[in-house]
Amino acid sequence: MKHKRVRAKIPELLADGPLSTHEIMDALKSWYPKNCPTMHSLSNILSKNTQVQIKHHHESPHNPCRVHTLIGSRHTLTVWELKE
Repeated sequence: MKHKRVRAKIPELLADGPLSTHEIMDALKSWYPKNCPTMHSLSNILSKNTQVQIKHHHESPHNPCRVHTLIGSRHTLTVWELKE
């Protein structure tokens, strides 16, 4: 199974509180620099994980979770948390 260690590490990360996908990616890059999944793979891993749920994921234009970059692009910020 690919990314077995990553799947085991995600609940440990989210035990301290909810994190965004980018924060999870940064933590995984520091622990597994050579075997870190791509952002697309990480999103699939998080969405298929039964222990994890989405806390915030908004699509409205006036959303505080919407991130604007320096080059003019924008994307939504998804925050993940553990299921209780």
